[in-house]
Amino acid sequence: MPKLLTKKLFLFIVIVLFSFNSTSAFAHDIMMMGSSQWLFKQNKIEVNLELFTAPLYEVKEIITGGFKLESLTNEELKQVAHKIIQPYINKKLSILINDKRYPVKISNIVKSGTSLMKISLIVDNFILEKEINSVKIDYKLFFEETNNEHANIAYFFSSNQSLDKYEYTFTSFSSLWEGKLNNSGSIISSSSDNLSGGNNSISSKNQNNSASNNSFLEHAVQFILLGIKHILIGYDHILFLLALIVIGLSFKETLGIITAFTVAHSITLFLAVLQIVKLNPRFVESAIALSICYVAFENIFRKKINHRWVLAFGFGLIHGFGFASILQEFAIDKSNLIYIILSFNIGVEVGQLLVLLFILPILYLLRKKFTFKSITENVSIIVFIFGFDWLIERAFNIKLPGF
Repeated sequence: MPKLLTKKLFLFIVIVLFSFNSTSAFAHDIMMMGSSQWLFKQNKIEVNLELFTAPLYEVKEIITGGFKLESLTNEELKQVAHKIIQPYINKKLSILINDKRYPVKISNIVKSGTSLMKISLIVDNFILEKEINSVKIDYKLFFEETNNEHANIAYFFSSNQSLDKYEYTFTSFSSLWEGKLNNSGSIISSSSDNLSGGNNSISSKNQNNSASNNSFLEHAVQFILLGIKHILIGYDHILFLLALIVIGLSFKETLGIITAFTVAHSITLFLAVLQIVKLNPRFVESAIALSICYVAFENIFRKKINHRWVLAFGFGLIHGFGFASILQEFAIDKSNLIYIILSFNIGVEVGQLLVLLFILPILYLLRKKFTFKSITENVSIIVFIFGFDWLIERAFNIKLPGF
């Protein structure tokens, strides 16, 4: 059996790793991102808002009411929407047409899987009386509640321009979208200045290309930041990487492991977002927890470990399906899929390097006082405990006492 480190050090490691578990075991469900599609018609605006449940759980009335959104029926959810979500939208979302504010009404709300909500909104009974009409959307949903972590990637369409769309990302720093509509409801211009499709209404081609490039860069940065954030709050991924590298590898070997992991999850992420391969989310999350347990178990009981990058690649294929739940809501069509996945993966790689730069110095300092075998075994024991807790919760919906 492995020999434990000093009680103080062992307790320190437990406290640090236990803090990883202060969030939900389904680490992917806590993401604060959302997406939306806005369809402009002659006298109506239809909105489909898609959210993870996490931002809704930050709304004060949801918290005080003790609602478990995932367990509600759609009818019960509609009652919550009427009593809580509609008044919240009234305060946080404003739509002005020719500087006149129109109410935004919830027309439907349904659950999508275990962690997503789809909210249908409508703005109607207005008249586009001018040849060119101004539209302003002031989006402040969930910014205050999430400490400005929420972002919504919006797509704007016209009913008679189905091939064209504008893209815009609502954040706390860019909460206002402005556009121009003609009297038939067609979008003429947008503050995003990014019209993708066959017809280009913007007069200056060079100006439009420049704006499109800027918009492309802005969206790329958003997904890079999303990838970084997903790793930094994805505690299961961090523990998996820790278990992989705690066996005393060189920096070059460690970098190879992280790269193998990234390449592997890129493959399955692409397949999952394209819906070429579909796996049950509970199975995927349970398999991720199992991967943590396996690597930790191998660290404890195997005397010699070679080609760790192969293991990282194999389990990285599973982790890729976990990442996919994030991106499927933002890949509205295949035209933006490549840069979304590419940007997200760059962010994941950067996030992993940040984790690596944090972990390696700590392991180096520990190695001065303890043998690497002792460090590997004790860290792996603790990682196994957390992985096993997640496995039981995810596979059987059972929460172990003390976690």
